Amino acid sequence: MVANNLLELYVLGHETIAYVDNGCTSCFVRYETAQELGILKYVVGEQRVDLIMWSCARTFYMHVVNCLPVQIKGGPKFNLRCKIFRKGEMPRHFFNFMLDNGTLRHLKTI
Repeated sequence: MVANNLLELYVLGHETIAYVDNGCTSCFVRYETAQELGILKYVVGEQRVDLIMWSCARTFYMHVVNCLPVQIKGGPKFNLRCKIFRKGEMPRHFFNFMLDNGTLRHLKTI
C-alpha cells in the first residue's frame, strides 16, 4: 500500500535522525512517532524527493531515492515525497539493493 499524505519533516523534531552517506541521505524515526503521526510523506524547498520507507523491528526507515542533503529542526524545511510500504509488503530484494540515481547499490545496515 502506498501512502500519499504530506507532512513536514521538522514536525518530527528530535526523534528524526538524518545523515549523509556518500551523497545519499537517509533518516529514520521511532515507530511510535510514525504511528502517532499516521501516514508519513515528506517534501526540501521546492524540489520533490522520492523516499522509500520500510520498517524493521520498531523503527521505520526512510531512504531517499533522489540524493539530496537533509537537515533537521533549525534548518530549512524539507518537503519530501515518499512511498510507504507496510511491514511484509516490501519486496525481499529491496533490503539488498535499491535504485539510486539510476544505478543499483547495496544498502548499508543501519
